[in-house]
Amino acid sequence: MVQVVSMTGGPSVYRGGRETAQQRTAAVGVVMALHAGLVGIFVVAQLRPPPPPPERTLSVSFITEAAPSAAPAPSQPPPPPPEAQMMATPRSTLSPMTAPPTERPPERIVPTQAAPPAPAAPAAAPSNAPVATATTPPNFTAAYLKNPGAVYPMGSRRRREQGVVRLRVQVSPEGAPSQVLLDRTSGSVDLDAAAMEVVKKRWKFAPAKQGDRAVSAWVIVPMEFSLDL
Repeated sequence: MVQVVSMTGGPSVYRGGRETAQQRTAAVGVVMALHAGLVGIFVVAQLRPPPPPPERTLSVSFITEAAPSAAPAPSQPPPPPPEAQMMATPRSTLSPMTAPPTERPPERIVPTQAAPPAPAAPAAAPSNAPVATATTPPNFTAAYLKNPGAVYPMGSRRRREQGVVRLRVQVSPEGAPSQVLLDRTSGSVDLDAAAMEVVKKRWKFAPAKQGDRAVSAWVIVPMEFSLDL
């Protein structure tokens, strides 16, 4: 009798008989199934991810503060430094109220100038030189001249215009007014014109005299216009 070991692990007894085709097919199927299972187990084992590494554990230790040590005993304060002593020096010092002596600047010697000579006495005028004589100004107040007053303009009367006109008159050697100028206005054009007209046309003058000779000269003639006169 021949003993055959099967793939399933159990003993199979071969009795020396002839196997049928059905038995052979079943045995081949079992063997192929076993091979397929082994291949699947191998593949699954290869595809499974490796196990994660073990986690690290952190150890925490608590530090306790040491109890404060006892405060040191207060030490004694250091001895004070020795007081500074004033030492007298042999050098004398000036009093604060005494000003130091100042050097006196050298005196400047200013040369004195000699007094200018006295001016010489003016020379005496020659006996034949002409003697200057005073000039008498023209006269217009003499009674014999009979100078009339100016005619008061009617327009100035209605407007109640008053004032004093000052005329500057040049008198010829013959006593006639050669020029009549307005020296200061009365404030009214009509009053100024009336004064200039009467002096220029109707007045006469005593000419200016230089010694015994009649000369031309200027004279100021005032003329007042007043409604109360």
